[in-house]
Amino acid sequence: MAVGMQSLVFVVLPHGPASNGKLHASIHFTPRLSAAPHLAAFPDLLDWPDLIQRHGLSFKLVCGSGKAKVDVPRAVLRPDLWREIFKPLTHVADDPRPDFDKRLLVSYPAGVAMDYQRWAYQVAAARGSTGDLRLLDALLEDLSFRNGRESTLDQTLAERRVILWRQQTEILGAANFDAAQAITPATGLAQKPAATREMAERFAHYHHLPPAPNRPPLPQTPAEFAKTLDFHTAVAAIAGYPTLMRALGLVFDVELPAGLCSLSPAAPSGPYGTVSIDAVTPGWKWHLKPSFGFPDTAYVRDADRFDAAPATDSGAVQSGTYLPSDVVGGFLALTPDAFQLISVELDGAMLKALSLADNVAAISDRSRIEQVLPSLRSGGLSLIANARALELLRSIADNTAFRQAEDSKGDYPRAFNARDLVRGYRLDVWSSHDNAWHSLHRRDGTYRFGPDGGLVFSTL
Repeated sequence: MAVGMQSLVFVVLPHGPASNGKLHASIHFTPRLSAAPHLAAFPDLLDWPDLIQRHGLSFKLVCGSGKAKVDVPRAVLRPDLWREIFKPLTHVADDPRPDFDKRLLVSYPAGVAMDYQRWAYQVAAARGSTGDLRLLDALLEDLSFRNGRESTLDQTLAERRVILWRQQTEILGAANFDAAQAITPATGLAQKPAATREMAERFAHYHHLPPAPNRPPLPQTPAEFAKTLDFHTAVAAIAGYPTLMRALGLVFDVELPAGLCSLSPAAPSGPYGTVSIDAVTPGWKWHLKPSFGFPDTAYVRDADRFDAAPATDSGAVQSGTYLPSDVVGGFLALTPDAFQLISVELDGAMLKALSLADNVAAISDRSRIEQVLPSLRSGGLSLIANARALELLRSIADNTAFRQAEDSKGDYPRAFNARDLVRGYRLDVWSSHDNAWHSLHRRDGTYRFGPDGGLVFSTL
């Protein structure tokens, strides 16, 4: 049997003060396995919750000058669920290292697209039907991909793809992720947005992506299907189920001594303190000697809070100025210069506008053209973020640096912050009937594991 290699990463997630004066924290566990094809080659992970439940597991934490040892709670662990999900022959692909920085990131500026829609429909409404097709030509000229009746779409998108790749390479090479312009939605009929043509090309590219090159064929045999969901992929999928993560020993909720972590920042506009794991002590002897990753987590602590610190420095937070997509006090910082609410189904509106522009440019009998723009459809309220693609590139660059530090057994480039640790956002709505917030994402259900598993019962 091949001898596996295991790297175990533990991250501390501050989780607020406890009612007894202590501090809540969650310890997130990420196993990274390699060098063996099946989970049976990794005895510590094959029965991970069972080993902890029978023998115990403790952590030594360090927070500034403070140190503390905590034991993980065992009662919540469900070894039976782990065994139903992870079998000795569960496929283990080497810990994946996707080269996202070598892939083209395609997006389009939704703010410019919304400004164009607003401008076009306001101009059309203000001028009305004049019997002159020049108005329609003026509104749609930047959305057409034709030279006469000949389509130039493929050539234009090929050229745009090269431009986007060069821009992305320059941004990653210079680590220049702050080139975004603030959203300034148009409010009047003054002029067409200056970047309309570029937006149209990027939008068309977004909706005309070429097939992925060198894509492997779909699985055909039972052996191939057995490899479609390997150990790492399964663990990543479980991350969407917080209760299950705790039952499987992938997240441990612990209480820390009140005096472990001092106030942070210690002074106005001062640096944030950090907390991390210093050592892991199992109640059994490791079957395979692991390597460890113990990144620092920056935190905020005062009389009412113990949370992961935002990416924005404390001085800027006090002035109400936040970095893009930052998370402050557990909430996404929805600054008006970076986010915009719209009530139009934007992709559908742009697709219809491009289709109309193409038909107007290609038709031979212009008398058949109706002088109307497509009807708009509401998609409810949508929240659009300015320069979201730049933020994704930033995240890719940061994650690459973190992984390189782990691979080299060197120091992490910096402490994790809330923006690094948040995997997604959940929405709540306020009800004036009961004066309470209600989640749009939470649901209650019964999951059944075992031979008759795979079903969800009583889901609400």
